[in-house]
Amino acid sequence: MSGVSPASSGPSNVSMGAMSGESSRLKALEQKLGKLEKEKEKAAKAHNKDKVRELEEEIQKVKQEIQQLKAKEGKKKEKQEDEENQEKDRYGQRPPDEFLGNLVDVYG
Repeated sequence: MSGVSPASSGPSNVSMGAMSGESSRLKALEQKLGKLEKEKEKAAKAHNKDKVRELEEEIQKVKQEIQQLKAKEGKKKEKQEDEENQEKDRYGQRPPDEFLGNLVDVYG
């Protein structure tokens, strides 16, 4: 074994690894949120107001983290789509006629 993992062998694999890391983080946070909400229900049934308040604060923190991760993923997805669109424009598509303007050869 060479000591180099396939996930770190190239730049494309690194970005995919980062995206899957964020999605696994998101899944973990969502699971934690579910667990905290169940715990909160139990504390409410047991009339433990201090525990309920503590869990509500924790739930809010987790919800904020989830929103931040989702926003971050959305921005990355938009950026990736923009880059793909720029590549399409750069390679293989004819520029619009309005950009040709004075480039037309009148002597040809």
